[in-house]
Amino acid sequence: MVGLIKREWPSTKGPRGFTYLTVMFAVVLLGLAASVAAHQWKTVVKREKEAELLFRGGELRRAIFTYCATSRPGMMHCPSSLDDLLKDPGSPSGKRYIRRVYKDPITEDDWELIKTKDGNYILGVRSKSEETPLKTGDFPPEFKDFEGKEKYSEWIFECQQLQLMGLGVTQVLVLPHPPVAGQAAPAADPRNC
Repeated sequence: MVGLIKREWPSTKGPRGFTYLTVMFAVVLLGLAASVAAHQWKTVVKREKEAELLFRGGELRRAIFTYCATSRPGMMHCPSSLDDLLKDPGSPSGKRYIRRVYKDPITEDDWELIKTKDGNYILGVRSKSEETPLKTGDFPPEFKDFEGKEKYSEWIFECQQLQLMGLGVTQVLVLPHPPVAGQAAPAADPRNC
C-alpha cells in the first residue's frame, strides 16, 4: 500500500501533564512576585504620604504662628478658621500667610483643629487618621516630639511657642532659659514652633 500515511498515536509511557505543572508553577510564582511588588508599592506610597504630612502640617503650623505673632499691638489673636490664613480679615491689605489650605494627605480630608480653651481660635492641626505610621524616629528637630508616636493623630502640628504667649490649651512648657526680669523675651523663630 503505497501512499498510506502511517499515524503515530501519543505514547502513554512519556511524562503526561508536565507542561501543565510547569505553567501552574509559573502562575504561582508570578502571583507571589506581584504580591511582593504590591506590598512594596504600598510602603513607598505610605512613606510619601508621611513626608507630605510633615510638610503640610509644618507649613500650617508656621502660618498659624506667623498669623498670631503679627497681630496688631495689644491684640494678640489667632485665626478662627484656616481660611483666615489665606487672607487675614483683620489686615487692611489682606495679608496671606499660606498659599492654600492643604488637606490632610493621609485621610485626604480636612484636618482636626487644635483650638484654644474657649474654642474660638486655632492653635494647630493634626491628622484624623488612626493608622500606625512607618516613621517612628529620626525626625527633623522641629518634629522631635513625634518620636515614638503610635498613630498619625498623635502628630500634633501645634506651635508650642503660642502657649508661651498665653494662648496655650493643654500643656505647661518649661523654658530652657527663662528671660531675666526686666528683659524682653527673645523673639520666637517660626521654623522652630
